[in-house]
Amino acid sequence: MFGFAKNNLSRFRIFLLVVAIATCLVSVPGRSSISQEIHLPLLSERIEAHLSSGEFSRAVEMARQLSDPVQADHWLGRIASVQATHGAKRGALKTAGLIDDSSQRFQAFELLASNQQNGGQSSAGFGNNPGPPQPPGHRGGITEADFDELMELIQEVIFPDSWEDAGGTGRMRPFASGVFVDSSGALNRIDSNALKDWNSVKHHPSSSSWQLDRSVELSKISINRLEQELMRLRASGKSPSDELRYLGGIYDLQYVMVYRETGDLVIAGAAGPWKFDAEGRAVNIETGRPVLQLDDFVVCLRNAWEGNGIFGCSIDPRQANLADVQEFQETTKLKGAAKKNELRDRMGLQDISVHGIDPRTHAGQVIVEADYRMKLIAMGLEETIRDVPSYLDRVTFDEHGELPPLDLLRLWFTMNYQGISASPEGDVYQIVGPAVKVQSETEFLGEQGERIQTGKAAGPAKTFAEDFTRHYDALVGKYSIYGELENIFDLSLATNLIRQKGLGAQIGWTPTFFASPSSSTSFNYEVALEPQPKVVASVVNDRIIRQTVGSRRYVHQVIGVSGGVEFDANRLVAEVKTDEHISAMRDLNRVKESNHWRWE
Repeated sequence: MFGFAKNNLSRFRIFLLVVAIATCLVSVPGRSSISQEIHLPLLSERIEAHLSSGEFSRAVEMARQLSDPVQADHWLGRIASVQATHGAKRGALKTAGLIDDSSQRFQAFELLASNQQNGGQSSAGFGNNPGPPQPPGHRGGITEADFDELMELIQEVIFPDSWEDAGGTGRMRPFASGVFVDSSGALNRIDSNALKDWNSVKHHPSSSSWQLDRSVELSKISINRLEQELMRLRASGKSPSDELRYLGGIYDLQYVMVYRETGDLVIAGAAGPWKFDAEGRAVNIETGRPVLQLDDFVVCLRNAWEGNGIFGCSIDPRQANLADVQEFQETTKLKGAAKKNELRDRMGLQDISVHGIDPRTHAGQVIVEADYRMKLIAMGLEETIRDVPSYLDRVTFDEHGELPPLDLLRLWFTMNYQGISASPEGDVYQIVGPAVKVQSETEFLGEQGERIQTGKAAGPAKTFAEDFTRHYDALVGKYSIYGELENIFDLSLATNLIRQKGLGAQIGWTPTFFASPSSSTSFNYEVALEPQPKVVASVVNDRIIRQTVGSRRYVHQVIGVSGGVEFDANRLVAEVKTDEHISAMRDLNRVKESNHWRWE
C-alpha cells in the first residue's frame, strides 16, 4: 500500500540479521563506542522502514528508543507529518505531543495546522531526507478551514476530560463591565442598574463546563504543558475551554516553581470554583476575587520578553483646555451647577495613553478602567466604602480658616509588594505582600495652563491614597476591577521572574506558541482584542462647605484628575531574598505523572 515491496522487505530483514550478528560480535568490553556508531544508523534505518510500510506505532516506539533526544524529536516530527499526510490525524497529534523539545514540538503542531488547511496533502519539511524539518511555507490562517472531524478526534484522544464543547464554538459571549469604549474611542461609564439587568440575561453558554468542586490552597499549572495543550487546540481548530481560559480557577497567584526532574515550569496559587458577578467578571465563589485569565498571562509573558517588564497607562488633561479653564476661573460670574457644568465643558476630553502592552487587550483595558474608576471614587462620583471617604469628603478649612486652592489632583496605581523570596536551590519563588497601592501628588496650574509638579503629597490627596491602599482588599470586594488589576500585577511579576532568572532555560523551555506573532498568519496564541480607549471626559466635581460660625458657604472645586498605572518589575526581581522555609512548597502536590497541565 505504501510502496514497500515484499521482496525488498525480506532482503531488509536479512540485512538486519547480519548487522545484528555483527553488532553482537563487536559488543565486547572496550568497544562500546563502535557499538554506538552502529546502533544509531541501524535504528534510523529500521524507523524509516516501518514508516515506509505504514507501521506508524512501531516507528514511534523505535524513535523513542533513540538515546539522542535531538534525533528522537526529529523522527517523531517526521512520523507525525507522514501520519497526517496519510489521514492518520489522531495518531499524528499524539505523536507530535511526544516531542520533548518545545521549539520542535511547536514546529510540528504548526506544520499539522498548515497541512490541515491544505487538505493534508503536504508533508513539507518531513520528506525522505532525514535532515532537520523545515517550517512550512504557509503559517497559521486556519480559521476558515473545516476542522469538525479533527476536533472530534482531538476530544477523543487527548485529555478527553478537559474538553468542553461549549455549544460548538468554545467562545464566551461578551459581558459588559463597568465601562465601555464607543466607536470614537471614548471611554464611558455604564449605568449600574442597566449593567445589572444586561448581565442578568447574558449567561455563559458553557456554564456546565469544568469547574473545581472545592477550594484548594494550592493549585499548580505547568506553563510548558499549558502551551503544549493550546498548540494542540490551535492545530485542531478548537478554542480553549473555560478551564484553560480562566487558568483552572486560580485567584491568588503566590509561587513560581521549577521541577527539573520532570521538565516543568509551574505557577501556583489558591483556586476554586468561580461565577460571574454583576459586572460579568469571573470571580471566585467564596472570596469574590477575580480569577486569573489566560489572555492576561500571555500578554504579561510577552511584555516580560519584549517590554522588559515595564508597562502602564496615563489619563491626562490637555494643556490648552487647562489654560482655558484658568482664564474662565478668573473672569466668570457663574455659580453653582452652572459653573461646574461650564468647567466640565471647558476641561473637555482627557487623553488616554497605554505603553508596554496593547491597549486593546483585556489587560490593557483593565489598567485604564481601574485608574479611571479610582478617580471617580476620589471625586465622589462612584460609591465608595466607609473606610475610604472620597477626596472631596476630606476637604476642610485649614488652621487659618482657608480652603485648599483650586488645584489638580494626581493619583496613580503602582506596586506595593514587600519583595520576592527564593529557596536556596533557586527552584521555588514566592511573591510576598499585597500587589497594589495608590500614590498621590499635588499639582498646580501655571499661567499658560501648564501642570507644575510639586513632587509632594499632602492633605486630602495624601490621606485618600493611604486609605485606598490600606483598605484595598475591601474595595476589591465591592469592585472586582481592582482585583483584576492585582492579578495583572501578579502575572507580570511572575513572568518577569521567569525571564530574568532564566527559569525556562532550566527545563529547556522558551515561549514559542506564547511568543508574539510575527505576522497575521503566524502560528501563535491569539489574544482577544477590543476597541482601544483613547479619550475620556474630564472628571469634575465640587463640594459645598459651610463654616461652623455664620452662614457663609464655600465651594471647593477640583477641575481635573490625572495619573495612571505604573509597573516596573526590575527592582523587585533584582532584589530576590533567600528563604529556606519555602522549599517545602515544591514538594506539596508534586507534578503528577499524567500529561495534564493542571493539578491540585
